[in-house]
Amino acid sequence: MKLVAPVFAVLTMLVSGGASAADDFGRTLSLTGLSGNTAYAAFTEGLSGPCKYNIVYLGDVSLPQTKALLAMLVAARSSGGKVAHIGYTINSDTTCSSTQLEIGP
Repeated sequence: MKLVAPVFAVLTMLVSGGASAADDFGRTLSLTGLSGNTAYAAFTEGLSGPCKYNIVYLGDVSLPQTKALLAMLVAARSSGGKVAHIGYTINSDTTCSSTQLEIGP
């Protein structure tokens, strides 16, 4: 019975794939770009998570949700570049993938 908890913990880590989540608030957009078909964004203040190259990947530009994220970032850029909230997962290879974006003051 003493093995149940450690085995469960190991299985949980394997299933989760080592990804964790982070949220940053009140960031200023410093750049957006493309790497192949993948859009990304960076922020003047940086990110609280250990994101590779200090950027958040938005996804494949052929997908509607990525196009929506890019449109929101263009709107942010035209209004001073303020992003109220960016949520992202930190993947096991330390790349970060956006999960939520809010534009505001």
